[in-house]
Amino acid sequence: MKKLIALLMTVCLVLGLASVALAAGPRITQQPQSATTDEKGTVTFQIKASEYKGLTWRFLNPATGEETTGKKLNTVFKKIKVAGPNGPKITLKNVPDEMHGWYVYCHLTGNGYEVDSDKVLLLVNGLPDPSAEPADSSEPETPDTPETEVEPVPEINLDTEPEAQPEPQPETESEPQMHVDENGNLVEGAAEVVKTITIRAKDAILYPIDVYNNLVEDEATTEMSFEGTADLAVRAEGEVRYWMLNDMRLDPVENVSGFTLRNITDDLVITAVPANKTAQEVDENNLITVTCENCKFTWGKGGLKNVTSGQVPAGTEIMIICNPAPETGYSLNNGPYEDAGKASIRRTITEDTVITVK
Repeated sequence: MKKLIALLMTVCLVLGLASVALAAGPRITQQPQSATTDEKGTVTFQIKASEYKGLTWRFLNPATGEETTGKKLNTVFKKIKVAGPNGPKITLKNVPDEMHGWYVYCHLTGNGYEVDSDKVLLLVNGLPDPSAEPADSSEPETPDTPETEVEPVPEINLDTEPEAQPEPQPETESEPQMHVDENGNLVEGAAEVVKTITIRAKDAILYPIDVYNNLVEDEATTEMSFEGTADLAVRAEGEVRYWMLNDMRLDPVENVSGFTLRNITDDLVITAVPANKTAQEVDENNLITVTCENCKFTWGKGGLKNVTSGQVPAGTEIMIICNPAPETGYSLNNGPYEDAGKASIRRTITEDTVITVK
């Protein structure tokens, strides 16, 4: 029996050491590819890898040798926007022409190993190939030649037929336009314009989601912008009576104080209505007039959709919508302008109201 126990312990020890020995570092299954964009355009780089714990995109200036990460790139170029600096796909928007010829690569860590991907190029359309040698601008020396006598110009005989001219050659077709797709492959056609979407929250907090599907709590905010699509989590404190997504009301079967949204492709305003908030009593017999100057409003229950003027019952909550969002905000009955920069707000109306947007 003791020999059997000793044998089992030996097998476990060997298997444990073997598992440690087999622990491998990050493995890259698809290298990033060089990509081209227009000045102030959008460009994307992508990598596929496994067995990694950390991932950082890095950018190298070949002229100076200076290097920076994707997360700090906006400290070098103030107007550039970066999405996914620590994810498998990074997108740069508003790329300056100064980045033409910069090297881009991915630094992966995991299981005590560090691995770098291939260095690829970021190119800007219309600028010279950074790998081409500069042309020699100096003029070649011409050897001295002895002076020769000028031959007389032959007389032109108008009776003779003119020499035959070469037939014009057909124009050659231009090469098709190419771009790098979201998988890093070079494909034919113009690159699609990446749309910027904005998500705002009222009485709730928005959390980004990292590549491991975890909430990034230190980046929590009430407003986020994404390139293309967005994944995020929404959380509210306390019980929620119902949620509003733009002008659509969602009544949960039971209290839902948070949820996750994926593949968002359009601007979104998310509002949490707390369970302890007292609902305004609506007087169906008392109709009041609402006028929206330079804006529109919606009352879902009564069927009014995006109108500039109409009647609603007293005590009705309406959504005021303005596109684009006003820098001055909204004024009710010549009151102070509030909610500057917001594309939509909600107000409860109890009297005839004129909403003004400058």
